[in-house]
Amino acid sequence: GGDYGAERTLLPLLREHFAGALSEPEIRVTAIQIVAPIQAMSVRAEDVEVFAGLDLLDGAVVDQVIDRLVDNVLK
Repeated sequence: GGDYGAERTLLPLLREHFAGALSEPEIRVTAIQIVAPIQAMSVRAEDVEVFAGLDLLDGAVVDQVIDRLVDNVLK
């Protein structure tokens, strides 16, 4: 299995954001919910461009995608 480095980086921020509203396992799943789509999209960047019209080689587009994913999870 992987080391979940990206997810672990998010844990302190998620703990602060949810401030006791979620259990530790729920916080860890939330971190996965943010990171997994980003990883999947990066692996299939060409398919994402064809399907969604998003150029993941453009840093501004990547920032927008990440912002949307995070916003959707943190609602």
